[in-house]
Amino acid sequence: MPSGTDNRALPCHRGTCMAATPEEGEERQEEEGAVPPDGGWGWVVAAGVFVIALLEWRASSTTVAVIFSTFLVVWRLAGVVLGTLIKEFGFRRVAVTGTLLTATCLTLSAFAASPVHLLITFSLGCGLGNGLSCVGYLILAHYFNKRRGRANTLLMAGAGLGHFASPHVIRFLQEEYGLRGATIILGGITLHAVLGAAVFQPVEWHYKKQESTGAAEDREDREALSSLLHEPTKNMAEEETWGESTERKACRRVLSGLVAFRGRVAQVLWSVVNDMKVLRRPTCLIIALGSMLVVNAEANFLVLVPFAIQADGHPLQTAAWCVSIAGVCNLFTRMTVSSLSDLPWFNKRLCYMGGMAVMAASILVFTLQIEDAWQTGVMGVWGCAAGVFYGLNNLLMTDVVGLPRLTAVYSAKNLLGALGFFSVGPLVGVIRDVSGSYAVSMWVLSGLIAVSFLLWLLMPAAQAYERRQAGSSAET
Repeated sequence: MPSGTDNRALPCHRGTCMAATPEEGEERQEEEGAVPPDGGWGWVVAAGVFVIALLEWRASSTTVAVIFSTFLVVWRLAGVVLGTLIKEFGFRRVAVTGTLLTATCLTLSAFAASPVHLLITFSLGCGLGNGLSCVGYLILAHYFNKRRGRANTLLMAGAGLGHFASPHVIRFLQEEYGLRGATIILGGITLHAVLGAAVFQPVEWHYKKQESTGAAEDREDREALSSLLHEPTKNMAEEETWGESTERKACRRVLSGLVAFRGRVAQVLWSVVNDMKVLRRPTCLIIALGSMLVVNAEANFLVLVPFAIQADGHPLQTAAWCVSIAGVCNLFTRMTVSSLSDLPWFNKRLCYMGGMAVMAASILVFTLQIEDAWQTGVMGVWGCAAGVFYGLNNLLMTDVVGLPRLTAVYSAKNLLGALGFFSVGPLVGVIRDVSGSYAVSMWVLSGLIAVSFLLWLLMPAAQAYERRQAGSSAET
């Protein structure tokens, strides 16, 4: 990713100069009366998101628990700086860089000769690449408004199919080509995700104009006049340095590049710190903390399910069926609620909270079942509830915080998620070792989801508080 690239210097396209950041795009949208395309090229972007989500395979079978846990943590930490990188470089550059990094590091993992090698290539490299590739969760919110739910359906379908199909594909490739050959092939497959990232054009290119022809001509005249006014200054600067030697010019360029790079790094770090300040807002804190609790509980529950089923005396095949049925139910529910969310009568918040309540209850019910048929049925219900949560999570977050704060909240949510992977997983393991029961560990996970549900009960009060604060600030 070129550090010297400045999106603010990008050329004009179709008569409209591109904005450097989503925030600048929002300002242009307000000033010019432009609106997101809500279709058109937006569907191509949605298809690109589908391709990336579908092709981001995970070589989890090549890792041990520590390496895979590090991969998840790095993935979340990459999401912390994702919003800042998007502001600096744009959606497409970040997505292409992430997919290329993932494909390259996954291929290099095939030649790992030691756990340290695998830790670097898979956990760090692929984790960082996957984190940077997740721009789809943010770009769809900028491309769609009224049809945001239907666009999110493609994202959910890609993610669901990827998680469902990848274990079977990986197993087939390992049987046919061995571990190294399978990993190399997966790296090649992942490389095709670059095609999905390549269509992530700036949304400003596709705004629907709502301004008169005269206003557009006046703006072009002002831009042309500004260009003429600044041209003499540029020429004078060039004449002042004309007499410099080639060596001095080269040194000047190198020093300027180093200073610019240092300033860019400092700007990125400062922007990340500023993004974390969004957690001061009660609504943003509820979203980030609630999501962290549910995501960590869901991930650890899926890890415990096969062991719990085998502890009840059932074969591993039963555990595989339970997880597969939960995945299928999760996929179809994600797509269904995403599509329904565009309808005016659909209450996203009520459905979202209902999904969390059913997730917590179904985990408790699962611990009380002994028969394999009942365990499979409960996992199906749990999968539907998890699908409701994931299908509405990003949509509801956008509705609550709005587009201007979306990237900051996304970064804060990933930071808390990474901290959760450091803490929740080991805590569940300690509880399992001390109690000697998988059921007790699952009760704790159910409790975490219940806490998230209780936090969302406070959301109306948090929104009312922020409205009062905004009113007081406006009066003063």
